[in-house]
This record gives sequence, C-alpha cells and structure tokens, in this order.
Amino acid sequence: MGASAAGTFASLILSRAGHDVLFDRDPLNIAPDVESAASSAFRSGAPQLAQPHVLLPLVRELLIEHLTHVYQALLGAGVQEAPISTQMPPSLSDRSPHAGDDRLTLLMTRRSTLDWVLHRSIANQPNIESRFGMRITGLTSSSAKSQARF
Repeated sequence: MGASAAGTFASLILSRAGHDVLFDRDPLNIAPDVESAASSAFRSGAPQLAQPHVLLPLVRELLIEHLTHVYQALLGAGVQEAPISTQMPPSLSDRSPHAGDDRLTLLMTRRSTLDWVLHRSIANQPNIESRFGMRITGLTSSSAKSQARF
C-alpha cells in the first residue's frame, strides 16, 4: 500500500506470493521517459521526489537477487553504480581492493528515476492492479487472503 519506493518494492515482491493490489492516495501517471519523469516529479504526497537519492549496498544486492529486471532497468535509465573505491577519502592510506568490496557498491540516482522505473515495473505486472485516490485506514486479515479496509 502506497506507491512510494518502499510500497512499490513491497508490491513487486508480494505479487510473487499472490497479492495483487497497489493503493495510493495520489494519482500517478507514468511519464513517457526518464527526463519527463524528472520534470514532473513533484507531488504533494512525496515532496522528496525532487531530491537526489543514494540506494545503499544492501538494496542493490536485494535488487540483483530478487528483482533483477528492476536493477537492469535502473542501470538502463542512467542510475550510476558507485563502488566503495569511489567513496574513500584521500586521507585513507590503504586504498587497495579487498575481497567483498563489490558488495559495498552504492546506486546513485534521482528519486524521480527510481520511482519511474518502479512504476513502469508495476505497470508491467499482470497481477498488480493499481488503485489511486484512496486512503488506507487499516488492514484486516483472514485465513484466505489479507484484505485492505479503506
């Protein structure tokens, strides 16, 4: 629930378990390209969309492991990988590579690019139905399937 990055990531993962609805109070239109997405990124429910974002290494690893198509789409949209070697201060005397350094790679992007890729991924999932203009007030659970109450 919620078309934020966390909500969209969750929807993509949960869709594999048979859940099929993404709710958000703001209507979202997917821009035709990444630059159009950036120029129209601001919306009242998510003012942080106009800011640069860094995805931590664990997020990168989870994308590679569980949502490879999203990871590849992010790179295709211009998201840059920043290996740990690019983040070392000049005062660090030992800058030699170490085993596992590749696992410490950041992803650097505009938030609008991240959301654009995520929303395109949701749109391409046949078992996810997006519903906008709704406010979630709670969840109820049943033994068959979780249900939203709004």
